[in-house]
Amino acid sequence: MLKKIFVLLVILGFSFALMLLTTGESHFEVASHASYPVSQEELWQVLVAVDSWSDWWPGVEESRLVGALSAGSEFHLRLKGMPTKEPAVLIVVRPQNELVWESSGVFGSRAGTRFLLEPDAENSRLTIENFIRGPQAFLARFTGEDAFVKYQQTLLERLALSFQGKRGVIGEKN
Repeated sequence: MLKKIFVLLVILGFSFALMLLTTGESHFEVASHASYPVSQEELWQVLVAVDSWSDWWPGVEESRLVGALSAGSEFHLRLKGMPTKEPAVLIVVRPQNELVWESSGVFGSRAGTRFLLEPDAENSRLTIENFIRGPQAFLARFTGEDAFVKYQQTLLERLALSFQGKRGVIGEKN
């Protein structure tokens, strides 16, 4: 009996190692968007106030920018239920247009978020994209898309509440 369990564990270990080796280049992404009755500048100011993300971003317990808001800068991000050891890094900062950051994921993967702002008639359109590169992306394809979309919609709705008193938010999945 112990020999069978050992063989099964060896096979599972080998399969897991093979998965890690063959999924290193995997990519997963999901995006949603919403329109807000504010200018791109007003929307941008809310998005770059990293220290205030926990006010409207569900799941963020704490976020703190280290240094200036520029590509290569780090910020500490603590998500509910997910301890982080390394800071996240801003990858792209294009004022009033695009903000991209990423951090380390599981199994050597990289996970990140992209905010893209665009004009939309009298409104500003915000697209949020979550992405994962590496073995974790392979797993996310099977388990994560619906959860990501639901989370993104909640985030977009919570952000809309920060603009109370204005016209409603219009959101949908890409």
